[in-house]
Amino acid sequence: MSRVTGPLMSIDASGSFSPLLTFRTTKKGVVVVRRSAPGSVNASAPSSAQASNRALYAYILSEWQALTSGQKQTYNDRAAPLQLSGWNLYLQEQMPITTLPGTDWDSAGTDWDGGGTSWD
Repeated sequence: MSRVTGPLMSIDASGSFSPLLTFRTTKKGVVVVRRSAPGSVNASAPSSAQASNRALYAYILSEWQALTSGQKQTYNDRAAPLQLSGWNLYLQEQMPITTLPGTDWDSAGTDWDGGGTSWD
């Protein structure tokens, strides 16, 4: 249980506020706030959507790393007016159009709306 004197994060606080924040006071009287490390609060396995998105991100990153320096420079030049890095522009363009190798999303000819629209 945390103990707070005055408004949160202003005068004095000590202890934990949920598993996300921990307050302590140093020997000199300075209040220090420590945030939990990412993944330490929710240690459950990622959802299938999260796992799929992470795998896609990792694949696109490996594709970016395989580009030549000239290809990367082209992305950097295109991204500069948008105030993005070349990597951010590449990722933004590739996420919607890339599928993981070995993934066939519609190999069985699925009709998603009972036959009204066919994706094949």
